[in-house]
Amino acid sequence: MALLEVRLDAVAEIRDLIGDSVDPVKSAVVAELAGADGIGIKLSDDREEERMRDLSLLQEVVNSRLNLIINSSKRQVDKALSVSSAMVTLYDELGLTDSKAAASMREAISVLKNNKNLAISIRINPEVSEAKTASRLGADYVDIDTSRFAVTKDYHDRTMELERIAVVARAAFKFDLMVSAGGNLSYQNAAYIAEIEQVDTVSMGKSIISRGMLIGLENAVRDAIDLVN
Repeated sequence: MALLEVRLDAVAEIRDLIGDSVDPVKSAVVAELAGADGIGIKLSDDREEERMRDLSLLQEVVNSRLNLIINSSKRQVDKALSVSSAMVTLYDELGLTDSKAAASMREAISVLKNNKNLAISIRINPEVSEAKTASRLGADYVDIDTSRFAVTKDYHDRTMELERIAVVARAAFKFDLMVSAGGNLSYQNAAYIAEIEQVDTVSMGKSIISRGMLIGLENAVRDAIDLVN
């Protein structure tokens, strides 16, 4: 049984297009009332004023785990320090195999842990070497990217990707890391990730928000909880 983290980036993006009738903060409240175990939101450099407003309000209303997803730049780390979140997830498009990215992650983790009492997660590709690097850098969690598994249509390739994720999850656990996973997961495939014993938390975003437009966000979250449980 895994926990469910609802990612609200899609809500913020929709709000940017159609206005304040769609609100990440209200969506977080509904998701928690439906039983979500965590709320995640990504800090983007564009529309920074609106994103920081969201974060300021989310830290007041979220009672479950608030996960702030940022890159490892000094600018975003400084923003993270101004917000009371339970977790920060660091990501870098280059991945941990890039030495500069790894060095930037190390610096970001050092600053965050010296100034805040929170859990640190690193977004990784499903590679054992990246889980090992995350442990060496001082992370508490790894957040395994499930995108390749989620989007592939070929049964053999999908099975291979799922096994890769499972192998990395087991390795991360041996490195004393907690494991979360997510990325393009849908109601058709999220349960496969939740069945991996070492996966503590499954994150879903766009699929929940899309379903919520049809049946209501509260019902969509409850359906997702049923899947990962």
